[in-house]
Amino acid sequence: MCISWISFISNCIITSSKGRRRNGWQNTCNGNLRRNFRQFIKKQLNQTIGSLPGGSAAPASARRFPRNKHTRLLLDTNAQLSPEVSYLRGDFAIAAPDHRDYWPLVLAGKLLSDIMHDILRTRTGLVYSTWSTMYNKKANYGTMAAYRTSDPLKAIELITTAINVVTEGECVSPYSQKDLPGTYLEIEMALGFYKESFSTEYYQGIQDNAAVAMHMVTAQNSYGDCRQFLYNVNRINKVSAKDIVRVVKRYLKKGHITWALSAHPDTIATITGSDSPDVPAYENATLQ
Repeated sequence: MCISWISFISNCIITSSKGRRRNGWQNTCNGNLRRNFRQFIKKQLNQTIGSLPGGSAAPASARRFPRNKHTRLLLDTNAQLSPEVSYLRGDFAIAAPDHRDYWPLVLAGKLLSDIMHDILRTRTGLVYSTWSTMYNKKANYGTMAAYRTSDPLKAIELITTAINVVTEGECVSPYSQKDLPGTYLEIEMALGFYKESFSTEYYQGIQDNAAVAMHMVTAQNSYGDCRQFLYNVNRINKVSAKDIVRVVKRYLKKGHITWALSAHPDTIATITGSDSPDVPAYENATLQ
């Protein structure tokens, strides 16, 4: 990507230089280009990339993800789905990328993904797949998903159980049962494994110019400094087990999750017709 931009800019300069030679002021071409480089490149980009049809303009300021006063459940009726297949996700407001809580939340998402997989997939077979992740947007939020579940209310219950496992300071053991028996262990004992896994995945994801450019853009958007992506592994290594427990309690236990469910009308009717106190306050919505 970087090489492509350099070639593009070079071609612009060569094209402009040829035009100026025809006008008879070859000797001053380089000096003018240096003095007006920024304006020149801006003009060329506007005439090429800037002329492409695009989407809507970016908002002047990012909207904050709402922090609800209570847990919500958005119900999207979809007659094209079968009664046995529902799609569930829970979103919640989190800290911005430059906040001290953000990187503990990133690790918490990885711990939660493994716990949710153990409880919802391995033990109960309730979902096709399940995961949790944090998004580094200015309007920051995290999400937990139950993909293709036959019982969405049970999925919410079990995801809540997974959250409670973390708040109790435990996680799924990443080690061999022969070396360290037991499905769960203290987060402190597994934290080194999760940090190494993060750093391995992170460095594997920046092996070419395009990936580096993407990380630079993300860092610029998050911190106002494109170089900040170089310090993300260091930020992860500073996270403690207490940090993870603290942020899960703050953002998932007290942050009030917004659940969104897309399901068959019969599944929706089962939820709306239930008098169980465990059903969150719900409202009809159209999900896109």
